[in-house]
Amino acid sequence: MGYKTAGFAGSFAATVGVSLPSFLIIYAVSFILRQFENFAAVQYAFTGIRAAVLALVVNALVTMFRACPKGWLSYILMVFAFAVTAFLDVNVIYVILICAAAGLAVSLVEKSGVVTARHTEGAREKGEAAAPESPRGGADTDENKEQEGNRS
Repeated sequence: MGYKTAGFAGSFAATVGVSLPSFLIIYAVSFILRQFENFAAVQYAFTGIRAAVLALVVNALVTMFRACPKGWLSYILMVFAFAVTAFLDVNVIYVILICAAAGLAVSLVEKSGVVTARHTEGAREKGEAAAPESPRGGADTDENKEQEGNRS
């Protein structure tokens, strides 16, 4: 919503507005919990909380996997991210930044019309030839050609 309203600045402000209150609350609670971290009951509670957090993370992973578009880049980044975090002990922040940059780069290349991997994948699955991309984005369909003719 923020992006539609004010572009990048709006999306940034919306993200900060959604994230900052939770961050500040958790930050404040962390100071309180430090005073009680040596109690056995608190340690047992956190052991249980870790299991619940793992379940929530796996649930989020499955939900995102089902919802996100999948292509060659998605699978490569998934294997890359798992391998470098699990076996090479690379900081997760770096992995997220690398994956985001790769996704953004491929998206920009696809959007420019140089590569249209998503469109050709969909056409291949249907057994059709992929329609060429128009300079304004989207396939050159009869409807798009008609609209272009009406603008002239």
